[in-house]
Amino acid sequence: DEAGQVLRALAGMQDKLRAQIENERAVAAENSRVRHALDKTSTCVVLADAQHRIIYLNDAAQATFERNAAEIRNSLPAFDAVSLRGSSLESLAAEPAAERRILDALAAERVDERTLGDLCFRTVTNRVTGDGGERLGTVMEWTPRTQEVRVEQELEGVLAAVNGGDRTRRIDLSRKSGFFEALGTGVNRLAET
Repeated sequence: DEAGQVLRALAGMQDKLRAQIENERAVAAENSRVRHALDKTSTCVVLADAQHRIIYLNDAAQATFERNAAEIRNSLPAFDAVSLRGSSLESLAAEPAAERRILDALAAERVDERTLGDLCFRTVTNRVTGDGGERLGTVMEWTPRTQEVRVEQELEGVLAAVNGGDRTRRIDLSRKSGFFEALGTGVNRLAET
């Protein structure tokens, strides 16, 4: 009868809705795991949507930008670390128009060295695409390299001096540790001999 058909149809709809809800819960749980994992990585990660608006910064990125905001403002006077989410990726570039063109044309991984004030970052930028190849957004990894760059410059200076005959110049080891201290010690020994 008609009532039985309606009840069977409703039961079928309920089963489909239950399956859809369970599927959506599983997807939400997976997305939550990914977000929590990204939040805890030590690499600074910035994610933007297809219009280049920043929609996500992990904990490391937020902390790095906040800790270095005053220095970054020397290159980007309008920089506001607290308001990065919702702003454009171009707000992190000294030449916003050029950055927009680069982001719009991005087809493969792009690796850059960015200097903001006295800070140096290695950035790796990738296009995020959907299953159909459509652009979903952009992801950027920011690796602070300031200490490494300073040591590289110091090494170049000492080695150039030694090569030019000045064997009195040395690397200052007072603020170095680990690898950089060992490298400095080795270069200083080389200059002595």
